[in-house]
Amino acid sequence: MQRLEAKSINGRTYYYLSLWGWRNGKCRRLSQKYLGKPEDIARAVEGAGPAPQYAVVLDWGLPQALWQEAERAQVVQQVDQLCPKRAQGLSTGDYIRLAAINRACEPVSKQAMWEWVSHTSLPRLWPEASAPQLTSQHFWDHMDRIPPETAQAIWQQLIAAVLQREQIELSQVCYDGTNFYTFIDTFNVRCQVAKRGKNKQGRAKGGTAPTLESVRRKCEQILHRQHLRQLVQTTVSLNSAAVPQLSYQTSAQAQQKLKDTYLGKTLLITGHQQWTDAQVIRAYRSQFVIEEIFHEMKDRHIGAWWPLYHWTDSKIQVHGLYCTMAVLLRALLWRRAHQAGLHLSMSALLQALSQMRQVVNVFPSKRAGQPKPEQTVLTQRDDTQEKLIEILGLRTVTSAI
Repeated sequence: MQRLEAKSINGRTYYYLSLWGWRNGKCRRLSQKYLGKPEDIARAVEGAGPAPQYAVVLDWGLPQALWQEAERAQVVQQVDQLCPKRAQGLSTGDYIRLAAINRACEPVSKQAMWEWVSHTSLPRLWPEASAPQLTSQHFWDHMDRIPPETAQAIWQQLIAAVLQREQIELSQVCYDGTNFYTFIDTFNVRCQVAKRGKNKQGRAKGGTAPTLESVRRKCEQILHRQHLRQLVQTTVSLNSAAVPQLSYQTSAQAQQKLKDTYLGKTLLITGHQQWTDAQVIRAYRSQFVIEEIFHEMKDRHIGAWWPLYHWTDSKIQVHGLYCTMAVLLRALLWRRAHQAGLHLSMSALLQALSQMRQVVNVFPSKRAGQPKPEQTVLTQRDDTQEKLIEILGLRTVTSAI
């Protein structure tokens, strides 16, 4: 039975909602909730509650989705199984999971990790984490616990479990490799992973004005691909201000000749005699998927690999491990949306998730020393975001004061 009870304290009346019931054969008060002063109750009835003292806006959609995907893939358990440690503080798997999620969201240095985490909803999912635990030194110490052979074993074990759970067929898998440039001291002879060589990723070089010869060389570089020299003719000259001027034209006759002789005629050879013609062509054309993944990994905006803050062999190898995990987690999100009929590009998927935020309205405490009440709500979502919440099973926890 519930009762509305009033108490007079220092000449002022305060109201409480009490729950009464039988305990040990006697009627006792089982619980009591403070309602406030009469004016507080009047405002609540009229719908005009107290105004929040301040609001906290947290990144919610993408970190929440990646966290759940990492839980489903058992990333922490897979890492800790091969890198056990005493039950003291965060485990090695905890650090690797966080690094992978960060790389899939908004890559930052290990020194800035806690600042990034504190602006997301992750602390509410992971209350064990704290600023003293997420220092760069703690990350480096746990990264040193993963030798190269263990990093390979972790990945093989993780991907095998994912393939089994997702029931992914491997009979038509295409393989390709790529490389990533890094930075290395000229006199550093200890590193074996970071090698000197020609960088093909075109890091920007500023401060030099183009010359007639440099523009010509650039045109030669662009037109070195097959058939381009026959299709495009370029002319480089200096204008009245002595600035290189480029003009070009295409040859319709050369284009028609290529169509009649070379273009569209590709001979595919395979040892998979059991494949149909459609399967052979699909496997050949699916190579662009691998190239697209490489492009995404190296992208400066949505890529997982950059920026690279490590230059020793052991750190680079572990960096490669959690960056590859980040690509896997994002791919699993995309696969889940695709299977549910929501066909988005990876960029569109990441953008839709990252734009969903959680707003925490914090109200003044009703009594000194008591925690401040909070009200949690998500920002406004469009139809695509609502579908993603349903497809990915994101927990939309809302609370009232």
